[in-house]
Amino acid sequence: MMIKRFLKESMSVKKDSHQRSLIKAFGYRTMGIILLATLTWIFTRDFIQMGLITGVYHGLSVIGYYIYERLWTYIRWVKMNSNQLNQLYWNEGLTSRDIEGK
Repeated sequence: MMIKRFLKESMSVKKDSHQRSLIKAFGYRTMGIILLATLTWIFTRDFIQMGLITGVYHGLSVIGYYIYERLWTYIRWVKMNSNQLNQLYWNEGLTSRDIEGK
């Protein structure tokens, strides 16, 4: 059953802390800046062009990501209360053992 597998997998996911997520985000962005700056330098051999291309690209990336995140606020997620979840169990023939994987 697809719902059984989805619920089992989603219940067992461990979430990163906010601090870990921030460190990963800064690390990812830093890696991107270094990579683009290096490639731009290889092709242009000009520090001004390298800085402009890298700065504009990553500035636009941050703006684009912000807009993307704000658009997600308009997407409604379904949240189930315990009665709705019990109804799902009943309709799908699930038990708590299915969810817990025991």
